[in-house]
Amino acid sequence: MAKKDLLPHKIIAYNAYTFGEKLIGITGEVELPELEFMSDTISGAGIGGEVDIPVPGIVGAMEMEVPFTSLTGNMLELFKRDEVSEVTLRGSEQAEDTAAYKLYQVPVKISMRGLVKKIKIGKTAPGASMESSVTLALQYIKIDVDGTNQLEFDPLNMVCVINGEDMMENVRRQI
Repeated sequence: MAKKDLLPHKIIAYNAYTFGEKLIGITGEVELPELEFMSDTISGAGIGGEVDIPVPGIVGAMEMEVPFTSLTGNMLELFKRDEVSEVTLRGSEQAEDTAAYKLYQVPVKISMRGLVKKIKIGKTAPGASMESSVTLALQYIKIDVDGTNQLEFDPLNMVCVINGEDMMENVRRQI
């Protein structure tokens, strides 16, 4: 059966890692960055208004907040000012073969690298989590599903892969 025939449902479970080691103390939910192609508005003679034109392959600034239940050594490890930090999420996604009505578990790996932009130490309250976090200014993100590169943005190296196709390959060759 082709992988495209599977209907993805949801993430079953995942673990978070930094520098190859499991992040202890992370909360159950990590919001992934919003990805947006850069664009510019054009107007002028022969155009009856304005048109916003995105540039496929060129992405705007990305950031990601890594939440923690409390202030931990893992959180502080990410907070190195002169080093790129990495966070990798490894999970299992539930998917369904809709023709056979059969469920499958598919591996998902999300790799991100960036510089620390902000640290939120959190709050203190008896019997409550601190709700600490680190915000990374991302320089790289890659998503592999079942071992296949589905999405990869590496703006510093002009790489933009979507469904296995590098949208910037011609641009790199031309410049």
